[in-house]
Amino acid sequence: MTLVVSRAVAPMSRLMEWCLPLTKAGGYSVAYKSADIQAEMQEALPVMRKQGAELPTDHTIPIPHTEISRTLIRVRRRPVSNRSPIISGRKR
Repeated sequence: MTLVVSRAVAPMSRLMEWCLPLTKAGGYSVAYKSADIQAEMQEALPVMRKQGAELPTDHTIPIPHTEISRTLIRVRRRPVSNRSPIISGRKR
């Protein structure tokens, strides 16, 4: 399993274009974002689907001694099926 972590790099759609190809099947890409990310997430969902990701989960984290919070977005790349479309040694 892999874990790819990013912080304040780019909008979520671009970030997923960069991070998900580095994430092995079954691994996670985690992005540290500001608290208000709804618009970014809607834009990023088609990119995530195209890259083979499951629907993301988010966790809001308050910053101690402030009124600021941040969001961790966790995106899992779907595991690859063990069934190969190619049968070794035989033509279809």
